[in-house]
Amino acid sequence: MSFHINKSLIVSLLITFGMILVGCADPEDDHEESQDAHVCEHLVDGPSASLTAMAALEDALDAVNADNSYRVQAQLHTRYDVTFPADTTGSYSGYIPYLPIVGDGDYVLYADAAVNITILNHSEDNAVVTPETVMDHSDDCPSVAFKGIYHLHSEDVYLIQVTGAPDALIGMLFPAFQGEDDDHDH
Repeated sequence: MSFHINKSLIVSLLITFGMILVGCADPEDDHEESQDAHVCEHLVDGPSASLTAMAALEDALDAVNADNSYRVQAQLHTRYDVTFPADTTGSYSGYIPYLPIVGDGDYVLYADAAVNITILNHSEDNAVVTPETVMDHSDDCPSVAFKGIYHLHSEDVYLIQVTGAPDALIGMLFPAFQGEDDDHDH
């Protein structure tokens, strides 16, 4: 018995089989970069800017009241290399004024060292902002040693208090707006 193979039938079957394989691909393979992976690029590679934290809350408040220059809000995708003064415990701590730049919503604060962070809402008598989530890592960025999510308001002034920093210089990426489409060039 002889079989006559129709080339167009084979090509059609191969195309159909290929389409089935593509249609059954793992949806996990076709996802966008996570926010943490994106942040990792900036936390590791910058761009960067230097910033000095203030030792006392009063000094940070004086800086806020003096000229309203909230240096942290200047660039959303900048790693700030923050120098903290030594404290009495042998670690480093300080205050950094912050003004949200995108709008009201959830902001994520990243640091490349294990630190204790408290955000005070200066506009509401320095009330402590309760974090929605705090983590000591990121599955998508091994450089993250602190990640906190906070709900902030664009009209309010905040003071970021850092305590227990193991080194005087800590890389921080200040709150990036979570869930906002963000187009920028690297």
